[in-house]
Amino acid sequence: MVKENSQWLISEFAQEAGISTDTVRFYIKRGILTPQYGNKGGANPYRMFTEDDLEDLRTVKVCQLLGLTLSEIREILELSRAGSMRNNEMAVRVEKRRAQLLQRMNEIRDLVHYLDSKLAWIRREPGAEQPRLKLPNSKWKRGGDTHNLTT
Repeated sequence: MVKENSQWLISEFAQEAGISTDTVRFYIKRGILTPQYGNKGGANPYRMFTEDDLEDLRTVKVCQLLGLTLSEIREILELSRAGSMRNNEMAVRVEKRRAQLLQRMNEIRDLVHYLDSKLAWIRREPGAEQPRLKLPNSKWKRGGDTHNLTT
């Protein structure tokens, strides 16, 4: 349980957050987490993590679930920390990501339907024909607009 005004060293923070110390260090290098330097450690002061860092990590996890890149996540956190993210700006970002997720949801629905049809064809169910998958307009598209998974 998080206590008011808690401060943690990296290993304590990692344990509190449920991630590895390597992940914490990776996020620091990428500018995702920005712990403060504490009084401990002499000439090489230790990084100290607070509840704000835990909140940033929660934001990271939500953003990752939404499919945002680390660069996008860092930008959101930087704007949030600076207090320069306006509500209308955030609304535009949320609406854009929502539309992208709805598009991806439709693509996944089509892929599941294709796999269901493919299974029926493989099992030689009555009336099942070999399905053809229409590819979405994605970066992974390689010539033509259909693909047949026969191999």
